[in-house]
Order: sequence, then structure tokens, then C-alpha cells
Amino acid sequence: MKFAPAFSICWRLAVLALPWQTRWFSDATLAGWPWEQGRLSFYVSWVFILATILIRPPIKMNRSAHIDGWRRLPLFFLLTATFLATAFDPSAMRAVGQWWLQVFLLVFFCVTIIRSGVSARQIATWTAISLIPHVALGYWQYAIQNVIGHPWLGIATQLPELPGVSVVEHGAYRVLRMYGGFPHPNIFGGWLAVGLLLSIWLAATASTKWRALAWSCCSAAMSVALLLTYARGAWIAVVVGFIALVIGHIRTNVRTSSGVSFSLAAVALVCSMIAVGIVGYSQRDHLLARFDPSARLEAKSLESRAASLEEGWKIFRRHPFFGTGPNAELLELAASSKQHVASAPLEPPHNTFLLALVDLGLIGVLLLIIFLSPHLFKHPPPTTHLLACLLILSLFDHYPWSTWSGQALVAIIFSLTLATKKPLGLPTDPT
Repeated sequence: MKFAPAFSICWRLAVLALPWQTRWFSDATLAGWPWEQGRLSFYVSWVFILATILIRPPIKMNRSAHIDGWRRLPLFFLLTATFLATAFDPSAMRAVGQWWLQVFLLVFFCVTIIRSGVSARQIATWTAISLIPHVALGYWQYAIQNVIGHPWLGIATQLPELPGVSVVEHGAYRVLRMYGGFPHPNIFGGWLAVGLLLSIWLAATASTKWRALAWSCCSAAMSVALLLTYARGAWIAVVVGFIALVIGHIRTNVRTSSGVSFSLAAVALVCSMIAVGIVGYSQRDHLLARFDPSARLEAKSLESRAASLEEGWKIFRRHPFFGTGPNAELLELAASSKQHVASAPLEPPHNTFLLALVDLGLIGVLLLIIFLSPHLFKHPPPTTHLLACLLILSLFDHYPWSTWSGQALVAIIFSLTLATKKPLGLPTDPT
């Protein structure tokens, strides 16, 4: 489909800018520590998102393409309930308002590019390309064992010898994990898990062998970067996603309908496995340390995750019906702890589904399901592997719900799911 030049440029720039954290923000603190969810932020990527929405080409839609009035009601009730749940506390309302602003921007952006005819293959291609600078940056960070801060790129300085920095501890060594341009290695790992699945798929559906080779090299680079984030949840997610991809396409005989070449996919997979094997062997001591529950940092990590889940259930039991409001749960946690200064930064429950339940309550989650069900479950999704990957990431962390970079990743996955009813990666789709 032909697009207006400005629209074609803007939506691509928006996808390229999504992983970057450059923003203007007003600072916020909670219990003596920076409070990310309480910051009023305006991200640079929003400029391209808003431009995409405003200059979209004219779209002719039949009645079935519109959201019926009755379908808007659950969203209206949910929006109202989340603000009422804050009891009009200014800090809580600011956090809830920032969350809804981010979600609405991403929803309108996704709806705009989908209804404008942007194909799933185009979205996949530019999403994978958007990660290439972060992969290169991550390699550099790992090589010099230093994240050099840069405000214009939204990157904070990270040194392995400082407390609070994400490292792997092995004996006397503290090895800095890859950050890329992301706020945490786990978030970078989640994006890389999705990017790796997309790269393998793009290699399998490439129109020429040279393109297949390029995507195979890209998948190898991403797989090594994913390994060096030391993000265990992302490791599991990419394995589950790949298994779901293979099973899904064997069951639906995709080769006969979409031109998928399993030989090209095998090349991409072999390149990734060889690269991971070589680098993994050289870093085996650090990798094994991530699976040693008796190690100091790993034991501390497990304890903090268990504590966050326990505190999450306590907050839910105090607000079972309407929750605390999105991103306002830490205010409730700080109030219940009765500590003016906490010994460590307060964290949401490390499970997206529990966090959604804490923030929205039972009634809020039910309203959300009612609103989403006609749009997500009407047709069998062709991107089951990406949804499986997202499911695993959500089970082990909170960022798909609580942070801008995580919400952007969810938006990309849902855009790929809803962009076409056909299997992802038709070779006839232009990039």
C-alpha cells in the first residue's frame, strides 16, 4: 500500500525512537528514593507518535471497524474508577494520569498504523532495525564495563562497583550486565527476546538470500546481546517463543501459504546458536553464577522478588475491588510501611498480572477484559509465539505494565498481532 511520504517517514521514526528513553521530566521521590512512576514525563518518541497520528492518511471504515458505543463504556468506567481509587491524592493522581497518557498514546499510534494499512512485516522489520544501535551500544558497554551516561540519549551512568547497578557477581568479580539504551538489563533482554524472534522470522521469509544472510547475522548479534543481559526471564521467554513459533507453523502448514523457508530459518538459528556457544563458553563462570541461589546477589534478588509478590498480595487484599490506580501501588506500600526513608527503593510486584490486579482490582480487571476481548480474541492470532514470549516476560517482571519502555514493547507485539489476519512475514509485503 502506498502512503503519503510524511506519514511513511513519521511512523518509521516513531518505531525507531520507541526504545530510547530520552525525555523531559519533573522529578519525584518516594520513601527517600527516586520514584519513576511518579515522574511527569514527555518522551522524544512522542513527537513522532503524535505526528503519525495527526498526519495519517484518510481512512474509509465500515461500521464494523468502529468501536461501538457500548464497547466504550467499560473503558470509561475503568478510567473513572482508577482516578476515584486514588482518593484524589495529588501524587497518586499524577502517577495514574501519566500511566493513562502513555497507554492512550500507544493505543492511538497502533490503531493509526494498523488502519492505515501498515503490514505486520513492515512493523517487524523496523522494530528489529530499531534494536541494532542498542545491540552495538550494549557490546561497547560490556567491553569497557561502563555505561557512560548521556542525557540526550536518556542513558544514566552505571558503574559495576557502585551499589544498585545491575551486575553479575562471581567471586571477587562484578560484571556489568548489558543495558543498551534501556533503563535496566531485564527490559533490554525483553526487547531482545522479541527482536530475536522477529529476526529469525524475517530471515525465514526473506525475498533474497542476501537479505536472509543479513537477518541471520542480526539474529546472531541479538542472541549474544540477549545472553549478556543475563536476563533469565528473557532467556526463558525466547525459548518458549521459538517453540511456539515452530509448533504453530508446523500445525498450520505455513510453508505452502506464506513462503516460509525452514532452511533459511535454520541458518539463522544455527548462526545464533554458534555465536551464543562461543561467547557463552568464554563467560561460563558468570552465566553459572546466575543460577546459583546461594550466591549473595542471587539470593538477594530472589528475596526481593518474593517480598515484592508478598507485599503485592497484601495491597490487593486491602483494595480488592478497584485497586490503588495504575502506578500508585508504591504510595500504598510506603504508607503501610510507615517509613519516611526506606532501606532500598520500593518495587512493584515482579509479576505483571498481579500488578494489574493490585492497580485495577477485580472489577477493573474485569472491565479491561470486557473492553479488550472483541479486539484481541475475535480471530486466532498469527503471532502466538510473540504472545507466548510476552506471557513469560510478564510472569517474571512488572515492566510490561509499569514502565514506558515495557508498554511500548507490548504495543509493538499487539500491533503485529492485529496488523493482519495472515501469518506474519508474507514475502510480498514491501518493507
